[in-house]
Amino acid sequence: MAKRKVRLSLICPLCQKHTESPVIDHDHATGQMRDWLCRPCNLGLGHFKDDVATLRRAAEYIDMHKRVPVIEYLRYNANEFHRSRARRARKKLEQEQATVGVK
Repeated sequence: MAKRKVRLSLICPLCQKHTESPVIDHDHATGQMRDWLCRPCNLGLGHFKDDVATLRRAAEYIDMHKRVPVIEYLRYNANEFHRSRARRARKKLEQEQATVGVK
């Protein structure tokens, strides 16, 4: 009798996307299996070394950049690198607005 390859299909509990090739996620400290995830989500957790504080900061970082317009973020950031980027962004925005005739 020929062996049949069994395919597991599920919805990833993190990204909520369907995956045909889930992988087993495990706790790196204990080795205990947690759940089946899609490969990108499992790799993402691995890159963050299962550090909940870093994952929360990453989520806050993404959320902050969705809420705050980039030009405002750059304008008020205290870091000189960002102030320089803000000047370039403002100049570009002013040039674009001048081209369109918006003030």
